[in-house]
Amino acid sequence: TMNNNVKELFLLDDAYVNVNHGSFGTVPRLVLEHQYALMRKQEQRPDLYMRKEYYEHVNKGRQAVGELINCPTEQVVFVENASTAVNASLRTLCTSKDDNVLILTCAYPMVTSTMKVMQQQGLIGEIVVCDISLPVASEDSVLKALKKTLTAQPKGFFKVCVFSHIVSMPAITLPIMDMAKICKEHGAGNVVVDGAHSIGQLPLDMEEIFAAGVDVFTSNCHKWLFSPKGTAALCSRKGLEIVPTVVSAEYDRCKVHTDRFNYVGTRDYNPFCTVSAAIDFINTSLGGLEKVIAYNNSLVEWMFKTLPKDLNATPACPLNMMAAMITLKLPDTINKDAADNAYNTFHEKYDTNMCLKKIGDAYWLRISAQVYLSKQDITTFISQLKKELGYE
Repeated sequence: TMNNNVKELFLLDDAYVNVNHGSFGTVPRLVLEHQYALMRKQEQRPDLYMRKEYYEHVNKGRQAVGELINCPTEQVVFVENASTAVNASLRTLCTSKDDNVLILTCAYPMVTSTMKVMQQQGLIGEIVVCDISLPVASEDSVLKALKKTLTAQPKGFFKVCVFSHIVSMPAITLPIMDMAKICKEHGAGNVVVDGAHSIGQLPLDMEEIFAAGVDVFTSNCHKWLFSPKGTAALCSRKGLEIVPTVVSAEYDRCKVHTDRFNYVGTRDYNPFCTVSAAIDFINTSLGGLEKVIAYNNSLVEWMFKTLPKDLNATPACPLNMMAAMITLKLPDTINKDAADNAYNTFHEKYDTNMCLKKIGDAYWLRISAQVYLSKQDITTFISQLKKELGYE
């Protein structure tokens, strides 16, 4: 771990080993205490809290996130998750059968499903899929594939291009700024980046990202920023007004479009109000985000150097396209039945949360680095994996 007592800062069970932080994250004790304190305050004077005090807390959170990623407060809002953000963005930007969209083969299924539903509703035209071969050889190979797909269509053909920043599975960091520039050069209307895993894994500068041609960028705060579940940031370039997926009674009263996201009907908004506490936790208890990122990068680099040989596996991409997760293509010789049931086996037998998924005919293992994990935790997990998958 980053230091000997880091795991104690979380509610994680002593026996529980989580090598798949990327799926749902976990919330530190101090951050949960802050959330519970707000919930108690809310229930002491519910009406006053919902009408007045809540807005002070949520705007403080928006400001804190904005400062972290260099995005003006008036261009960042909170939504429940990246899925909500992508839905809101696509439904704002695509409104007819003339609006064609571009995605990659490695897009998160939510993006593909949303586009298909909108296509059935007559809100999207053609869905063009750019093929990204696995494993990915380099950033340049991604850019070449993108150029090929774009130039196969007339200039201005695409209303919206949607890309992951860090692909969920296999975990690959894509060169989104170069990709956005290429799309805009080909006349694409808007570039939406699904950065579900980005905040907390990578240093982000929204000023640079917007300048490169990205119009909308979203990232979950409940994965790598240690916020409560149901918290994501949605950032849009200056002048672009994204409409919330839920239009509330407050909609017409809001003078600034971002305020329309602050209230979308009665619900528990306290996860939004706790993001600033999560950032405070990172700064005070972990020494700052740079230190967290450096630790996770060093753990991934160590895995990159040791695991391919140990598992006879192929990395999904070069090291420079990895952040806090590594994904490995396992050999065809593994026990396929054991691989299919690995998730259950590891929970039941080892009290370990892991991620092993089949993509096409191959099995891919994704391991998340995190401050509460050590090299020994990874080494023990790999030993168990080899035993279960028939390496020994």
